[in-house]
Amino acid sequence: MLTALLQDQKLHQEGRMAAGPALLLCLFVPTVAGAVHGPGDEVSVQLQPLADAEGRVAQTSVDGHALLIPGGRARESSARLRFRLPDGDGSQSRWVVWIGRNPVDTVMLQRGEWRSAQRDFFDPAEDVGILPSGFQFPLPADWRGDIELDLRASGTLRSALRVKVLRESVAMRIEQRGAALAAAIYASLFTLALLTLALYGAARDRIFLIFFGATTCALLLLSAENGHLYQLPVFGLLSSWRGQGIWALGLVYLAVVLQLIVRYADSAKAMPRLVRFVDGYGIALSMLAAVCLLGLSVVDMVLPVLGTLAWTVAAALGLTLIVDGARRKVQMAWPIALLVGLTVVAVFTTEVVMRGRWVDPVWLRYAYQMVLVASAAVLAVGLISRISDYRNQRDRDQLARPDCQRRMPRGAARARLNTPPRG
Repeated sequence: MLTALLQDQKLHQEGRMAAGPALLLCLFVPTVAGAVHGPGDEVSVQLQPLADAEGRVAQTSVDGHALLIPGGRARESSARLRFRLPDGDGSQSRWVVWIGRNPVDTVMLQRGEWRSAQRDFFDPAEDVGILPSGFQFPLPADWRGDIELDLRASGTLRSALRVKVLRESVAMRIEQRGAALAAAIYASLFTLALLTLALYGAARDRIFLIFFGATTCALLLLSAENGHLYQLPVFGLLSSWRGQGIWALGLVYLAVVLQLIVRYADSAKAMPRLVRFVDGYGIALSMLAAVCLLGLSVVDMVLPVLGTLAWTVAAALGLTLIVDGARRKVQMAWPIALLVGLTVVAVFTTEVVMRGRWVDPVWLRYAYQMVLVASAAVLAVGLISRISDYRNQRDRDQLARPDCQRRMPRGAARARLNTPPRG
């Protein structure tokens, strides 16, 4: 009964420790997802498919507000935007076309002789601001009435370009909320990385070093997926790999995270065959990442299938390992298993969004990134709690050593008394 009570107390303690990051996440989401504009600050936009130079007709999303980039290889997709700009007195800010930031090689607008600036996700212009979350195209101030614009974009990664026509002030507020969300994600991962690196120096446990590698890879991956990594002077060199560079970072991240889960769940003895498979799978992921860095155009054709398959297999392996660890009473394993499951759901939800199936506000675009940060935070709490277990075990060993030393002479004397004399 005492053992069951202690286990219940341990589960309640784990639940309270895991509730902290989850509560912060729940408090932060409504702040970012709140309404940012009122009536009259946005006009309705309809997209109509257009044939490209090769005669193919681009697809649009179900609601007609997104242009789908099929991915696979670089080719242009185009659509015609139809909207109506109301008459104004000039006191309000100008109208802009705002497109959610997705990994495209080129995106631009055209109407007759008028052309917008051409934007490149991997080569951000100097005027895009800090941590942008979308592409902005200001419209001429004298445009009124029915407007038709041609949207042209190309890229090797699958994405859905969602188009809105907003007042510039509203677009700036959207950018500010997106920047706040991205900054919180990056700061959290950076703090966790530094924390675990310091803990590795104190505890000399290899799992802290692996966690540092995982959080560093996550920071690079998320900043690359958001396009912010390419604004940095040194990391801007990674833009030459385009979409393959993002795939490479994702594959390396999967390999490191699987090794982290194996060690956290203590799976080497419990599931040796599966652990050997995970080790081999990590090597295969690293080799595929190296192939991505070769920059071969033929790789773009197979990466969408191979990448999705790699994420699916890694998700299944990670859930299997952490759930098995939870069954063996590994500390904080159940909360981590829940958050890992939520991360997998969020990743595949993002994949559905990139196919243009659902509305794509800022909070949904960053959904899986926030869940990933929450998972990393709970995992860090679990690792820190293991230090106290190591300390308690060390204290028990230190207390047991003098007792053992006191008992050894008594045992030796008792053995001598019980041993009959020779001869």
